[in-house]
Amino acid sequence: MLELKFFPISVEEDIWRYKSLLSQIDPYNPYSRYELIDLESSRDNKSLNYFLLTSKGLPIVLMPFYLEKIHIENEPTAYFDVTTPWGYMGPIVKPENISILESFWKKADEWYRSNNVISEFVRFSFNGNQMGYSGTIAHTLSNIRGRLLSTEELWGGFKRSVRKNYNTAIRNQLVYRIYHKNIPVEKIEDFYSIWKGTMDRLEAAPSYYHSLDYFSNYICNNEDCCALAIVENPDGVAISTELLLFNEDTMFSFLGGTDAKYFASRPNDLLKIESMKWAREQGLKYYMLGGGLSDGDTLYQYKKKFFPEEPEVIFYTGRKIVNPEVYGEISLLSGFGYSEPFIQNDLSNRFFPKYRSQKVSL
Repeated sequence: MLELKFFPISVEEDIWRYKSLLSQIDPYNPYSRYELIDLESSRDNKSLNYFLLTSKGLPIVLMPFYLEKIHIENEPTAYFDVTTPWGYMGPIVKPENISILESFWKKADEWYRSNNVISEFVRFSFNGNQMGYSGTIAHTLSNIRGRLLSTEELWGGFKRSVRKNYNTAIRNQLVYRIYHKNIPVEKIEDFYSIWKGTMDRLEAAPSYYHSLDYFSNYICNNEDCCALAIVENPDGVAISTELLLFNEDTMFSFLGGTDAKYFASRPNDLLKIESMKWAREQGLKYYMLGGGLSDGDTLYQYKKKFFPEEPEVIFYTGRKIVNPEVYGEISLLSGFGYSEPFIQNDLSNRFFPKYRSQKVSL
């Protein structure tokens, strides 16, 4: 007997219940931790919630999501849309229960229709949890993932420019350090300063910025699944950094940055290669570098140089229009066209739903 339940996450008891359920279904997933997914729930009109699918009372599927009220010209409507948190997410399920996701989505769609949800945007993980999805699955970005082989095999697999950049960093006497568990506050501050400086230099949109407290809260409450990698100049000043996340077999490149004054010293190549060595020593098998802002861009090409012969993995997103009639009306009132072809095309756009195209990030 399958039963779908809806729960908000707003008070300490809710948080405790969510964490307890997560530990039963997938205790290793760094992206599903409460301290990460709570990022946007403080925004106006948006609440953090989750679905729980049980079988004979036992938790089988867990999916956190944001439920956001739709406004037209700052006036609230009676409708909502759903977005899953940033990162590799979607429904959280054990591998042996993947086949049950088709039933999960049917029940979720029933809940949407009963609660005035008109659309849904899902960021999936890499464990096949897009299977059984009742909406449209979109190939969104090609991601670079490499096996953590021996040091000799890794070195031989890098493009020549990577090896050259690493040697440049060594000649410049740069020093690599990694902090895992009991990470000093000053190191988190170093990370934040470099990361924020990088965001400022790239003129990132305000929605991409996070607070120092956000990072500190995540790092201090999830020591089992994160580490800080930092490269210092010969004077001991942090110049490049990365927050690394990991599950039972994969290290993920999450967020980081480099002081632009030290680009010529190539600290980022040193950071990535030494992080691979460290991860392999911890028993991890893969390094997920992610992709670019779009397939084939300069960021993608830079990451590909570390694993030029490894097959890419695809980051999928799911798009669903639960109520086409209301979706079309809201799109029209938001300044976009409305027709059946328009709606079908909207499902394949990079940003979905279109009426939130300036707010939704991949």
